[in-house]
Amino acid sequence: MTSPSLPRSAANLAALGSCAAVGAQSFHDTDTAAARAARLVDAAHGGKDNFADDQETLAQLLAVAPDYCEAVGQAYAFIARVTAHLLDRGLTRFIDCGPQFPRRHNNIHERVLQTRPSDAAVLYVASDRVLAAHIDALMLDSGQVTHSKADPLLATSIANDPVIQAFLEPQIPVAVLYPHSLHHAPDPAAAITHAWISQLPPGSYLALTLPHHPAEPSKLAATAAGLEQVLTRRIGPTTFGTIADLKDLFRGTELVDPGLTSPDKWWPPGPTVSQRGPTHELIVAGVARLPSDDDQQTSP
Repeated sequence: MTSPSLPRSAANLAALGSCAAVGAQSFHDTDTAAARAARLVDAAHGGKDNFADDQETLAQLLAVAPDYCEAVGQAYAFIARVTAHLLDRGLTRFIDCGPQFPRRHNNIHERVLQTRPSDAAVLYVASDRVLAAHIDALMLDSGQVTHSKADPLLATSIANDPVIQAFLEPQIPVAVLYPHSLHHAPDPAAAITHAWISQLPPGSYLALTLPHHPAEPSKLAATAAGLEQVLTRRIGPTTFGTIADLKDLFRGTELVDPGLTSPDKWWPPGPTVSQRGPTHELIVAGVARLPSDDDQQTSP
């Protein structure tokens, strides 16, 4: 596949900047006294951008599933491998829908621009005020990294955001990345993925991880229910779908082999997990591709 050059005119860049200013008006209010999904992930990673309530939430999750931190780490490692894999396939556009606080090194835009310094572009989508401030602090002054203040967990916000619309261009495939966040969405997760699928160019990809709820009563199902209850009580309504629900997220696309699986088992294989705990069994990863007229050249 031959990757297109980056079609970023001065008019396009000016439009993106204007759109970002409009989006900034709809930020979520900052509340450091209540746990937030992005800060919880940061706490699970051992970061410093979290507060007492986030740490207490993490402690309660670990009481239910002691492998919680390692399993969440595997989910984000999966997204990193998918990014590298799709770069190898020639993709140049990536949309990161978090939530995760940017790190000082090895963020998505760094991985992408190191591989494709001349023609790649990255869009971060985050509406949480504190998270957005951290993302903006890492923005590059090159026109290749953009930030939308749309809510990545609301279908209408995704569909109507002018920054997202300006980033998407016909015939240029995009990879949309959702690392471990859709279970926190107030909208049904399928409504969010379908909002993306309906507007992405042919040949685009959707990659995500989600915890699932086993259909049959079992110890694993009890662990899923316990995690779901802690997250709902501490962060807000949280829904673990069934495997059938997760498959519906990709309706209208083609799942890339090996289909829905544990994040560390997705091809290319990730680091080996020596002792698989309950959260490892509950988190499911998948990558799907929108069909195009040139599948032979663009599909893995």
